[in-house]
Amino acid sequence: MQRFRRFLLIVLGVFLALAAIVLLGVNLYVQSQGTQTRIQQELSQRLGTPLTIRRISVTPWGGLKLSGLTIPQISGRASGNFLNAEAFRLRIRFLSLFSRRLVIKEILLVEPDVIWLQNSDGKWRLPGSTGMQRAS
Repeated sequence: MQRFRRFLLIVLGVFLALAAIVLLGVNLYVQSQGTQTRIQQELSQRLGTPLTIRRISVTPWGGLKLSGLTIPQISGRASGNFLNAEAFRLRIRFLSLFSRRLVIKEILLVEPDVIWLQNSDGKWRLPGSTGMQRAS
């Protein structure tokens, strides 16, 4: 019985060590310049406006965390950004992180700061939008 417990403890320790190594490897992959650029371009394309991300990390319990997210005002009339957020959490399909297409299941903005401008007709418009948008 003592040997079985020792064996089980060793197997559990090896499993935890492998999990920590995999998590470290995934974080290094996500923080690489190429992957960070790909994620930034994918999100910019889906949102229809350019955005910048300061830092990316991944955790098993929190998913993908994008820190220092900003979306600039496209209009020359206003200074500052349309959106500043401390963090942007994405729940993703894990294996899609290594494929060409990123599959996002859930998005959460942490402490967003939004400055949303209106045009001269009083209609709301998104950054980067051309022409008139209908207000809902």
